[in-house]
Amino acid sequence: MIQQEIILRKVSELYSTYGIKVCSMDDVARVCGISKKTLYSQFANKYELVETLIAALTSWFSSVYNELLNNSTNAINEVFGSLEIIESIYRKLHYRMFDDLEKHYYRIWRKVDSFKAESGLELISQNIKRGIKEGLFIDRLDIDIIAVMRLNQLDMIHRQAQQARNLHTTLFQTTAHYLRGLATKKGDQEINKFLVTNTQ
Repeated sequence: MIQQEIILRKVSELYSTYGIKVCSMDDVARVCGISKKTLYSQFANKYELVETLIAALTSWFSSVYNELLNNSTNAINEVFGSLEIIESIYRKLHYRMFDDLEKHYYRIWRKVDSFKAESGLELISQNIKRGIKEGLFIDRLDIDIIAVMRLNQLDMIHRQAQQARNLHTTLFQTTAHYLRGLATKKGDQEINKFLVTNTQ
């Protein structure tokens, strides 16, 4: 029997391409190469399928970001390292998918929105505090305001990701400017070192 993980990967691609609303369970079964009976043995209905997919995506993000935290050498390295994760999400998940969630699966969308607000803001805030402690960021910052601004910046990039001529460059350059605004002299040196050793 096809594994649930494979179904979710194919569903993610399908929903990202066409949106959630227009894709039926028949479409899902066809893309996965399975019968509707097999699909319904894994998911009781479309709502459960969508809910399981979102839970898997948030779990994946938490897992890979925790790995990044454990392996990053400092706050600036962490931010630049997070771009690979963010770019992967933006390329795989078209923003229309989240628009459909808000319009047609509001309870699930609320969970996503809460996760983004709580987890996203927490990760950004903790990164800023880490940078201050490491002497890389200035200590005269309103961390709450900066975190909201950064989260909104990333959300805007996600909305425009499919139209961006070069998503990687957009993320890289906006992030470099974001970090420059926070950095001490020591932080600027760390940013320069990263830019020299990591080509776009």
